[in-house]
Amino acid sequence: MIMRKLLYIALGMMLLSATSCKTDEIDRWNSRGFVWFTYRNNDFTFRTRPEVGEGESTLVAIPFKAATKVSDKDRVVEVEVSRKPLDSRTLFEIQKPVTFRANHLVDTMFVKVTNSAHLAEVHDTISFRILPSEDFDLGLEDNLETNLCLFNGFAKPKWWDANCDYYLGYFTQLKMEVYFAVTGGDEAPYDDEGWGGNKRRFISYQLTEYVTKNDVRYPDTDPDAPGQQPQFANKKY
Repeated sequence: MIMRKLLYIALGMMLLSATSCKTDEIDRWNSRGFVWFTYRNNDFTFRTRPEVGEGESTLVAIPFKAATKVSDKDRVVEVEVSRKPLDSRTLFEIQKPVTFRANHLVDTMFVKVTNSAHLAEVHDTISFRILPSEDFDLGLEDNLETNLCLFNGFAKPKWWDANCDYYLGYFTQLKMEVYFAVTGGDEAPYDDEGWGGNKRRFISYQLTEYVTKNDVRYPDTDPDAPGQQPQFANKKY
């Protein structure tokens, strides 16, 4: 009988503790909320901002979100630099305060970065971490830190696969530069018709015409096609 009473008391205490924890979480959600970064990695290249010349700066948007009640006032998200760039020539500045605007459930941190020549050769990374603040508690643990990855080159698009190698040749930085110059972006060169459709044929024609008209060539030191024009053809450089 005594053991049964002790068991009931223990179970009761466990239930009260669990209820208390849930209540605490709800109270924190109502009064403060939890905040975290949307992505763990944010890639940026000045090649996508040709209007920003060498030595000039622009803002990179890094999104974050929160689990909280909508507020009618702005709130501050505290952010620290958890990893500085490895190269001292990589210049950046968090635009503070990092503000979670009124009536928003998602928002953006802005980081000013400077276009520097060394980023054409150097991949550099800056990491940021969210800290507890007067307005927010820490949200998803895996997303409390985010990386800003800088390199003045083009990332290989997901659509540039083995099929693309067949139709447009191998991926290179120079080819992607031509692609941006002709199309204004990096959207896939096909539509519902697929790789054999008219859109891909037209873009392929435009790419070749641009290369010929502007006499675009790889540098003489290029290991694959020294001094040659890029070819948008079956498995060509």
